[in-house]
Amino acid sequence: MRFFKSVFLFFFSLNAFCQQEKMATISFNMANVRLAKGMYIEIERYQNDSGNYNRLKKIDIVKPEFSIAMKVDEPIDCRMFLKMNDSILYVSNPFYITNEVIVISFDNQDVIIRSRQNDFYQRNSLLYFALPATIMNENGFSFQLLKSAYELPIFRLMNIFYG
Repeated sequence: MRFFKSVFLFFFSLNAFCQQEKMATISFNMANVRLAKGMYIEIERYQNDSGNYNRLKKIDIVKPEFSIAMKVDEPIDCRMFLKMNDSILYVSNPFYITNEVIVISFDNQDVIIRSRQNDFYQRNSLLYFALPATIMNENGFSFQLLKSAYELPIFRLMNIFYG
């Protein structure tokens, strides 16, 4: 009986561990912002189906440093605004909210977003453009050669026969 009780407790705790909610912690540091009554932060989520942003969260600011927790089942593509009376004071570049700690701070007119995922994205986002830039800077590069390399053979045959 003791064995079954131990097995039951093991599977019960394993199930509880697997069912844990994935949470993101977002810490805000607004020490460089002159706070005023009516300031709030608005986080908008990008909607893939419509291509628009919709409000995900509105946070009233009451002190210069604070944190919030959000349930996150998958990475959320977002942008953030610091607003006062519906006027935009700061706007962030797009960033991802994932189940990790994200630190958002303000410096001059910049919003600085630090997290493991967002740091990786920022460091490697230019790699997408690096190869085409390398090809275009090569001696003897011409757009005509590039275009002909990507044309389908059937179109080349049609040009030969039909001029």
